[in-house]
Amino acid sequence: GNSSSDGGTGTSSSDGGTGNSSSDGGTGSSSSGGGTGSSSSGGAGTGDDLSSSSSSGTGSGSGDDINFSSSSSKQYVGFDDFDIDDDDDPLPYPSDDKREKGDTLVIGGSVLNPVDAEPGTPGTITIGGNVYDTTLPGSSLDGFGGNTGSEKEAVNVGQVIEVTLSGDKLLDYLNISSGDPIIITGVGGIQIIDPNNPNDPSTKKTIISSGNDVKILITSDSVVMGGQIYVQNELGETVIFDGFNFLDPIPDALVGFIKDTEGDGKLDMVEVVLNDPLPSKMTVTAMAIVVNGDTLNVTSVPNLNKDRITVDVTSLNFPDKFPEDAYVIVTYTDTETNTSYKRNASLVEVGGHVIKQANAIRNASGQDSLFIEFNIDLLPADVSQADFIIMLNKNGFDLDQVSSVSMPTKNLIIITGDSLGLRGADRDSISLYPSVSFTNLPYMTSDEYSRQIVVKVTDRLPTASYVEYYDTDEDGILDQIVTVFPDSISEEDKNKLYMSFPWYSFRGMLIQLQAQPASLEIDPKDPKRVIWNVQSDIKLATGLTSISDEMPQATIYTYYDVMGYTFVAENTSPIRDKMAPVITAANLRYGDGVDTLIVSFSEIVNSSKLSGKDYFSYIHGQDTINLVPSRIEWSNDGSSARLVLNTGFNTILPGDSLMMISGKDGSIKDNAGNIAGEIPSPVVITGFLNQLVHSVKMGSLNSEDETLRELSSVSLSYLPSSTRKEDLEEKGVLGHLVELGQRFVPQLIDAAQVDPNGEVNPSILDSLDPAKVMLSFSVRYFDHVGQYVNDTVISVACNSPKFGGNCLNTDQKLFVNWNFKDRSGRFVGAGVYLVQFKLVVRYENKRIEEELIDKWGVRRSKKGTVPLNE
Repeated sequence: GNSSSDGGTGTSSSDGGTGNSSSDGGTGSSSSGGGTGSSSSGGAGTGDDLSSSSSSGTGSGSGDDINFSSSSSKQYVGFDDFDIDDDDDPLPYPSDDKREKGDTLVIGGSVLNPVDAEPGTPGTITIGGNVYDTTLPGSSLDGFGGNTGSEKEAVNVGQVIEVTLSGDKLLDYLNISSGDPIIITGVGGIQIIDPNNPNDPSTKKTIISSGNDVKILITSDSVVMGGQIYVQNELGETVIFDGFNFLDPIPDALVGFIKDTEGDGKLDMVEVVLNDPLPSKMTVTAMAIVVNGDTLNVTSVPNLNKDRITVDVTSLNFPDKFPEDAYVIVTYTDTETNTSYKRNASLVEVGGHVIKQANAIRNASGQDSLFIEFNIDLLPADVSQADFIIMLNKNGFDLDQVSSVSMPTKNLIIITGDSLGLRGADRDSISLYPSVSFTNLPYMTSDEYSRQIVVKVTDRLPTASYVEYYDTDEDGILDQIVTVFPDSISEEDKNKLYMSFPWYSFRGMLIQLQAQPASLEIDPKDPKRVIWNVQSDIKLATGLTSISDEMPQATIYTYYDVMGYTFVAENTSPIRDKMAPVITAANLRYGDGVDTLIVSFSEIVNSSKLSGKDYFSYIHGQDTINLVPSRIEWSNDGSSARLVLNTGFNTILPGDSLMMISGKDGSIKDNAGNIAGEIPSPVVITGFLNQLVHSVKMGSLNSEDETLRELSSVSLSYLPSSTRKEDLEEKGVLGHLVELGQRFVPQLIDAAQVDPNGEVNPSILDSLDPAKVMLSFSVRYFDHVGQYVNDTVISVACNSPKFGGNCLNTDQKLFVNWNFKDRSGRFVGAGVYLVQFKLVVRYENKRIEEELIDKWGVRRSKKGTVPLNE
C-alpha cells in the first residue's frame, strides 16, 4: 500500500505485510499485518471489510469492521498508546468525570478549508502544503458543540480542526485565575499547531489564561481513532476531551508500473494500482516521477478508472537503465474541501524485477522453507502448480520434493519441502521457471526469466533437548530454568528465543512463566545451555520441588525475521527435575523422657538407602549444632520423618532452626537423585510456647544457708540466655525457667514473620510498645496429700530495666524460684510437692496464657539434685 506526506523517505514493515509510506522527495515502505493493506501479527491476515483490512494475531485473522482508509501510514492508536515524548510526565487516567467536563469545556469546533492563495500571503498560514485563512469560518462540526457524549465527526488526515475552549469553564474546571498557564497535550497521535510556527506541530502547547474563550488548532499526520487532548493546570488537575478521529481518505497504492506500450524501446506510460477504488469526492490532480533523486513533473492529465490511475509520460526522458528505487508521487484533491494530499508509490518497470527478494530457513532435521517476495500481486491460480513457479540453483524441483506452497500475502509465497538442496553462504539463487506467467503480469521480457536472485539462507535453530528446573538456593521455590540444546547457541540465536514454562502459583494454579531474549543468558561453561533466572509478577508456589506427571511440557518459540516479516516456529520440550528436597515444616513435641521432632519434606525422599542418623543440624542462638537423634522413623511414603530425641541430650527449642546436611555415609535425596543439604536452608522449628517453660525435678535444701533464709518464698532471677535447665539442676534449686525475647511476638501480632535464624523482622518489633506488655507469674504449692503450702503472683513490666528496657528483644532468661518455704516463711520438710505454674503475657487486647502442673521433690541434703523417680 502507499501513503506519503511532504518531505522524507523511510521503510518499515512487520509481521507479514507490504506497503509504502514516504514523504515528497523520497521513497519508502511501511505496512503491518498479514497482507497488502492488512493489519495482522505473525502471519497472514485477510479482511472482509470494505478496505480488505484485517487485524489478527499469530496465524491468519479476519476482520469485519469497516475501515474507511487503507493508507499504510496510518497508526492505529489504542487506549494505552499515548503518543507522548519520553520526557513528558505520565498523564492521568482518563476517568469519566474528566471526559464529561471535557465535552462541556469544548464549545465549538470547525474544519478549516484551504484558500486559493500563495504560501506566505499575509493573514494566512500554511500547513501540510495547504494555505488557510484563519479569519474565515470553517465547516462547523456539530459534535464539538458542548454536547456531552455526542458523536464527534471524523475528519481526514492532514485536515485542521479549530477547537474553541470556554474561558469561564477553564477557570472553573482547572481552579485557575487569569494569567495562569494552561498546558494542552495531544494524546494518541493528536498534534497541536502553533499559528506562529505552523510547520512544526507538537504534542504539547502552553497558553496563558485570560478569562476569554481560547481557540486551538488540532491536526494529525496519521490515522487516529479516539484521539484526545488533555487540558491541565500546573498542579496536574485535568480535563479530557476525546473523540478526535482522523481517517485517511486515500487508499494504499499497491505498486506503480512503467512500461513501453509502443514497443519502440521508450517508456511511455505509468499505471498506478490502488488497493481500493478512490472515493468519488477525490480526484487525481497531478503526478510526478522521482528518478535518481530528480523529480520529473508529468504534464499530461492523469486518468482514473476505479482503482487504477494511468498517465502518458511520453514527454519525459528516462535513463537507459530504469532505477530500482524510482517512485511516483500522486497528488489527490478533495473536491468538496479543496484539500490536497500527496502519496507515493514505488515504480517498477514492467517485465523486469518480478521477483523482489528471496530468503530461506534451512532445517538440518526437517523441512526447509523458501520465501519469495514478488513486486506484483499474485492470485491463487498463479501458485497452483508449486513445482513450476521458480527454479532453485538453475534446477527445477524433483517430483514430490515440494510438499506445500502457501501465500500469506498477495505478493509473498512460501515453498516448503524436505531438503530443497540449499547450500547457504550466499551460494543459492532462484529464477523464474521458463514460460511461467502471472495473471497481473501476462508479459515479461526474456531477460527476466534468466535473472538470478540470491537467496539469503538462515539455519533453523535446533529443537531443545530438554528443560531443567532448579531451586538454586534450596528455599523450596523454583528460581532457575535451563534449556538444553543439542548444539551450541550463539548470542544471535538466543535473541530469537521466547520460552514458556509451566509452573504453579502460590494458590496452586497452573501458570505459564514467560522468558524473553533480554532475560536469557548462555551458560559460559557450556554454550548448549541457555539459563533463565525466573522472574514472575505472580508469587510462586513454596515448598514445591518436584514435577508431577500431569505437568505439560515447556514450549520454545523461535522467531525468524524474514524480509520484514516475522515467522514463528513452536516446539515442546520435556522437563527434568533438578530441585533437591527441602524441609517445609519442623514441629517439636515434648514428651516424658523423649522429645519428638516431626520433619516434613517438599517431596518424597528416597529413604530406602539411608541408614545413618546424622542428616540434620539446628541453630540455637548463635550456635550451629549437629542433631543426632536416638533414631529416625521415616514415613511409608517418604514425605516426612520422625526424629526421636532423648530429653536433655539435645537441648532444642521451638524458635531454633533446622536444616538438612550431608551425612557421613550418604545424603537425603529425592527419587530423581537430587541431593538435599548442599546449600543448607534453615527452617524455623515450631512448637507451643508453654513448652519453653522447664521445671527442675528435685531440689536440695540446706536450711542453714543464710542466703536462703533471707529470700522470700518465691523470687525472680534474671539469668544469661546461655543458662539451661541442666545448669540449674546442678545447683539444686527448684523453679521454672522462662524463655523471653522474641518468642512472644508471633502470638502478640498476627502474621509476624520469623526468619530462619529465629529473628523477628525489626519493623515488627518496633511496632510493639514494651510499656504496654505485662508479664505475670502465678504459682501455687501443695504437699502430696493436697494441703495448701504457698501461692503468689508476681507481675513484671516488659520495659523493666531488668530486661534492658524491653523483654521482647532481651538476651536474658527469667527463673521463677521457689525457696522451699510455705506461706508463713517456714522451711518445708522433705518430701513430694505439687506445683501449679501459670505464665500470662498481656498486650492491649492480646493475651498469652501458659499453664503447667508439675511434681517436685525436696530433700534435706547438701548433695546435688537427683531425679525424683530415683
